[in-house]
Amino acid sequence: MNVNKKLVELVFQKAKNDSGLEVMSQLANHVVTSIEEDFNFIISDRALRNYYNEVYKKNKKTVSISGEIANYLARFLNYEDYSSFEKDHIVIKEKKQKNMPQKAVIGGLVVLASYFGYEATAHKCMAWVDNTRYEKTNCENVNTVPIDERLLSHFNRVEPDSSYKFFKEDGSPNLWYGKSINGDYEYFNNYGMHPITGKTLKGITKYIIDKHVLKK
Repeated sequence: MNVNKKLVELVFQKAKNDSGLEVMSQLANHVVTSIEEDFNFIISDRALRNYYNEVYKKNKKTVSISGEIANYLARFLNYEDYSSFEKDHIVIKEKKQKNMPQKAVIGGLVVLASYFGYEATAHKCMAWVDNTRYEKTNCENVNTVPIDERLLSHFNRVEPDSSYKFFKEDGSPNLWYGKSINGDYEYFNNYGMHPITGKTLKGITKYIIDKHVLKK
């Protein structure tokens, strides 16, 4: 597979995993926003949509991407630059083996490795479900993260009202908030990262209570 084509596939897959979005234009916008915020570099979402169409709709074998944009797309994938990404994804063509019994043995080993690999990862991860809670799941599923017992047992999105206990006895927050992808305020009963946007949640304040919680 062409390295640039693989780059585009992985960029959109990461955008989907990070944001929980499905629509191509929204995924492209997520990538554009992330790169601008993290690296102060602007890529047009139109360019990303074109890359997507070339890979998924036109099924082109190669995708032309400028060196500068390729560098920042690779950095979005947590690589140092495009060169380091390229080294990890160059496909080396292997000569076909004529020894069929050897192939059968190798195939059996692959099946066994896959089985034990599955067993090793089964329910070792968790996923954000129904935008309310984390649940255990297989690590092979999409949008999963390693299990964190605190988040699994004590982290939920809540709908606070005037009866909610916003602060603990010592005055520290007992509610945390963050904005959804659509810009709506969402509230959680524990500290941490927003499960969808990945941004750090903030402790509740009297201003937010009066301005947003009690005026819903």
